[in-house]
Amino acid sequence: MFIVQLTVEEFRKIIREEISADRDQHKPEKAIRDVKYLTRKQTAALLHVSLVTLKKYDRLNLLKAKKIGGRVLYDYEKVITAISEKRLPSKIS
Repeated sequence: MFIVQLTVEEFRKIIREEISADRDQHKPEKAIRDVKYLTRKQTAALLHVSLVTLKKYDRLNLLKAKKIGGRVLYDYEKVITAISEKRLPSKIS
């Protein structure tokens, strides 16, 4: 058995380091953490189109949706890229 004498500041430093190490261990991957998804309604509002038009974009592979946890979601970055590249027509027959 060892007896160690620590000052209050040394003890606090050890505790902070352990808490920091524990937090770092439980952080999700940066790529996963940074991905932002939009719901169908949010995406339609951002694009100023109807939900029907949004579905047509998906069917025509202009903007693909993902099903995550039973929900239809759109990757925010891909939506912004599609807007900036002007790949999305306002009306589709």
